[in-house]
Amino acid sequence: MMQQTRKLSEITDIDCFFHYGQLDLDLETQSDLIQGLMQPSRSMFYNRSDGAGVPDWENHPNDLQLQIQLRYNISMYINRRNTLVGDGNYGMIDRRVAVSQFSILMEQVSEKLDITVMYIPFADYQQIKTIQTSIGMG
Repeated sequence: MMQQTRKLSEITDIDCFFHYGQLDLDLETQSDLIQGLMQPSRSMFYNRSDGAGVPDWENHPNDLQLQIQLRYNISMYINRRNTLVGDGNYGMIDRRVAVSQFSILMEQVSEKLDITVMYIPFADYQQIKTIQTSIGMG
């Protein structure tokens, strides 16, 4: 069963930052993922590997390189994120998610590229959830 995603304004709300750990786990996971997707690659001073770098591909033609490399960047970001968040041990909440390059969908709609990431939270193996973002002129 697939669950509808939340509005982007709700996911990127500043309350997700200030009240992290006190909000709904699904909201915090979606907030983490959208922040990581939209974080340009190699842009943080203290952590050069953080962020999937989706905005870096904004004016790139929709070709094989985009289809392979962007999926790889997104899955690698989520892999790195899984090593940093709680794994369910020692009373921590399991915040890891499972994703595959085949569960990252890209659709060209006129001048923008819609990216949908379907993931399964480790805390709830029963639900497939999605996060969606767009890049380009729209």
